[in-house]
Amino acid sequence: MARSSVIEVAVIGGGASGLAAAKCLLEEGLRPTVFERSAHLGGVWCFDEALPDGGSPAYRSLHTNTPKQATAFSDFPFRAGLADYPACGEVVNYLSTYADHFRVREHIRFETRVDRVAPAGDGRWIVHTTSPAGRRAATFDAVFVCSGMFDEPVLPEYPGLAGFSGTLLHSRSYTDAAAFAGRRVLVVGTGSSGVDIALETSQVARQVWLSARNDAWTRATPAAPPRSGAWRARLARHLRLRLGLGPRRPPGYAAPPDAPFVMQPDFPILSDRLREAIRAGAVLPRPGIVRVDGNTVSFADGTSAEVDVIVCATGYVLRFPFLDEAIFRVPPAGLGLYRAVLHPDRPTLVFIGMSRASGPIMPLAEMQARWAARVLRGAIALPPPAAMHAQITARRNWIAARGGNPFRIEFEPYMDLLASEIGALPPLGRHPRLWRALLAGPPIAARYRFAGPARAANAPDILRSGNRLPPQPRAAPAPPVRDRRSWSRG
Repeated sequence: MARSSVIEVAVIGGGASGLAAAKCLLEEGLRPTVFERSAHLGGVWCFDEALPDGGSPAYRSLHTNTPKQATAFSDFPFRAGLADYPACGEVVNYLSTYADHFRVREHIRFETRVDRVAPAGDGRWIVHTTSPAGRRAATFDAVFVCSGMFDEPVLPEYPGLAGFSGTLLHSRSYTDAAAFAGRRVLVVGTGSSGVDIALETSQVARQVWLSARNDAWTRATPAAPPRSGAWRARLARHLRLRLGLGPRRPPGYAAPPDAPFVMQPDFPILSDRLREAIRAGAVLPRPGIVRVDGNTVSFADGTSAEVDVIVCATGYVLRFPFLDEAIFRVPPAGLGLYRAVLHPDRPTLVFIGMSRASGPIMPLAEMQARWAARVLRGAIALPPPAAMHAQITARRNWIAARGGNPFRIEFEPYMDLLASEIGALPPLGRHPRLWRALLAGPPIAARYRFAGPARAANAPDILRSGNRLPPQPRAAPAPPVRDRRSWSRG
């Protein structure tokens, strides 16, 4: 796959995944061109007061739901003194500093929309774009699709929802809680956005209900399960990977099924904040919706509630409008990508950050980009297409047999797998004093800069500083329980 001249790569999207992709391509001596349709970088983290609904899925109070120590890229920690759970504006500043530090910004073309990506033969691609300067087309050796999973919102379908007499909106349109003061609010969906909106509106609303799918509350788990015994599994995985035995199972996570094409949470995120709000009666948990009659919503457990607003935190449709379906389409069984990254028949078509993960997405996207850049440079040899298709089919069958989400990735085994293939698994023998942090500590991505390409001399220091993750932030005090109950009709 390697060429004699510099490999030119089109990177679609200037969010976290696109910036990480460009930086990793530069590390390998490849030349990226990043196409960003907006006038700024940051992707879904950007909240622009001048644009309707903030111009992105972000909202004013948005913070990371993973600590900065785990959210950061492997060789570029968040600045000292920043809150443990940075606000969206602070994440944008972090990404902007990252782009400047690694000289990525000079490769970005802002206000440039990618209209179409078409094969040019010999694995190359013609990328058609539109910008204030007009339309143009350019040929690239590879394309990295980093356009994100949170662009086109989807609303659920329930009997009677079309006749709802109140206000219906998707979480993408949510900006802050002020508009919900004194109103009865139903939030549908229990991913991070749904939980955030339920908690925030509960401080001003008359009452808030939080609806999960019919059996989701029975499967609810803590947001951060204990890691007891994790070091044994991790050590065993390290040994298997170093011996070339590979993972024991496909790198997918057995999670409850989701609707095809829709990126939804797999179970309620029962953080301490949500537990407190539920105990106080500020947020009332409910199962799935059965039907809507006027402003009355009926739930699967036989209860009902009269609501003024329904906020649907129900995910997004995953589409790539610049790719013809004859080239690539999104089937219900998942994207059909080898290592969840590249197309087996078109290995120069790469997708970064197109997974849900049981961990922070930014370092996962970075690891995918490191791996894909090595593949493009010819440092990693791919299996034959038939073998890649067989692995994809095996993973799909494994997930389908367990009722899983094909877009879900189990974070640490997946990161270890890709790290082993680029030679970045940490050499345990050289760092005996860091065994605890490397094997049983939190998922700090700096552990993958101890060895391999573009190793970082400060990786041990970053790992040590991030080894003790902070607790989740606590919720603001809820109003008295008796007041909430007097308002509730559910």
